Amino acid sequence: MPYGVMSISIILLSLGIVIINWYKFSLDNIKPVLFNTGFFMFMCLSLFYSSEKNEGINELQKGLSILIIPLVFLLFNFKINKKTFSKLKTIFVISNFVYVVYMYHVFVQKLSPYKVFGLRHESYVYKYFKMFFIEFDQILNKAVHVAYKPPIFFFHKGYSSMFLLLATFFLIDSLFKNKTKLVLLISIKIVLILFFCVVIIHWFSIPNVIALFVLVPLMLFYYIKSIKLKLAIFSLIILSTSVLAFKLSNNKSVINNLNQLKDYAASPFKIRENSLAGRSTINYCSVKSIDNHFIGFGVGSVKKNLITCYQEENFTTGFKNKLNSHNYFLHLYLTGGIILLVLFLSSLTYNFTIAFKSMDIIYICFLFTFCLNALTENTLFRIHGVVYFSLFNTLFLIKNKNIITK
Repeated sequence: MPYGVMSISIILLSLGIVIINWYKFSLDNIKPVLFNTGFFMFMCLSLFYSSEKNEGINELQKGLSILIIPLVFLLFNFKINKKTFSKLKTIFVISNFVYVVYMYHVFVQKLSPYKVFGLRHESYVYKYFKMFFIEFDQILNKAVHVAYKPPIFFFHKGYSSMFLLLATFFLIDSLFKNKTKLVLLISIKIVLILFFCVVIIHWFSIPNVIALFVLVPLMLFYYIKSIKLKLAIFSLIILSTSVLAFKLSNNKSVINNLNQLKDYAASPFKIRENSLAGRSTINYCSVKSIDNHFIGFGVGSVKKNLITCYQEENFTTGFKNKLNSHNYFLHLYLTGGIILLVLFLSSLTYNFTIAFKSMDIIYICFLFTFCLNALTENTLFRIHGVVYFSLFNTLFLIKNKNIITK
């Protein structure tokens, strides 16, 4: 969804809640509000000492949902019952399914003219099916990162995989908690779970693939009570993982990504161009450029200082593409120093505490997936990540209100 449409939608939704629930205003939920907005408030204060105020204002505008959604939803006592929340989850799952179907349609259209893929004279169904067997880096280069007629909708394999993972968590939860005996409905849920898992693996966003192989089995073990069934599923997971590993062992793109991950893990602060899109060099410049560990550069000034370092270290890719820190924890540290980082970690700690106290397995998985992605992307720098996290995190807090009011 375009930036403007998302912004207007959030503003209208928030205004609607304020108008309808104005008489329900209360400070009973001030604690979760402060924990979840405190770091953003400090970011706003850091604008006063930032050298790039225009950039800072732009970044704060994109992140306004971090402040608005918890503030409005929690202080004006927005309530969501189980039935409504279930409908919302269903809408989210269907939206993700439609989005994936559309994106693969775009891939077919973009790749069909290329002789190298052997798709010119094949049927549409064959082309669509074939997309899942083409290295995704090739698809990105030919279908997404293009100047001529790029996809209408935003696509970033990290963010999109994160959304699909949450949809998968919703489906698994629904599969075990909804005691329906309709075979068709159960079959649709299982097919969608498998389909989303295949897509996440195909897109191969490393933090989300890790989350998939860690969290989905844990969810299954949590919900399934039978020891025999647990052993059967464990055996199936081992077998599936082995087959997948064998199939991917011949995939040049995957092997390249894994080798880069290995190099990156061995020395995450070494200057080099090709380690996970230059992330080790980005880390090096992030550490090198920081001059005030207590309060940072101020919001909006981080990229300027990183680009200066890229130029000094001849990091062509970073300088040309004006790469950000690709690590939200590091970005916050550069923006507001130790103070801002501690405020953000306090927010995550508070949310994890609520999730574990209520044993809300989906909320736990949601937070864990977000943290993994925050290690490799500035997840709350783009509005897509901001709205996604702010909205669902707040809804999970509302869902577990009995815990946060204790």
